[in-house]
Amino acid sequence: MGNNNLMSTHTMSKVIHTKKSQLPPEWQEGISADPDEILEVRILTKQEAENDMPPEENFRPEFIEEMKQDDEDYKAGKYTEYESNKEMFKDMFSK
Repeated sequence: MGNNNLMSTHTMSKVIHTKKSQLPPEWQEGISADPDEILEVRILTKQEAENDMPPEENFRPEFIEEMKQDDEDYKAGKYTEYESNKEMFKDMFSK
C-alpha cells in the first residue's frame, strides 16, 4: 500500500512510473539516473516482445512488394553507402 507507483495498461503490457531506487538492483545498474528520479518502465508480455511488428496481412500488398523488391535489390548490391546520416538525408531530400 505504501508504493506510489502509477500504473496504466497498454494492451497486455504495463507501464509503470517509479523511482529508480524502487527498481530491482539488477535493473538499476545500467540506468544513469538519480535514485529519486521518476522513470517510466514498460513491461511487455513475451508475445508482445517477440511480435513488435504487425502481421504482414496488415500491410498493403503494394508495400509488401516494394519491401521484397528492396530486399532483392540490396542482395544484388544495388544500394548506396553514405559517409554520414547528414549526407544520406541530403541525398534523400534533394530528389
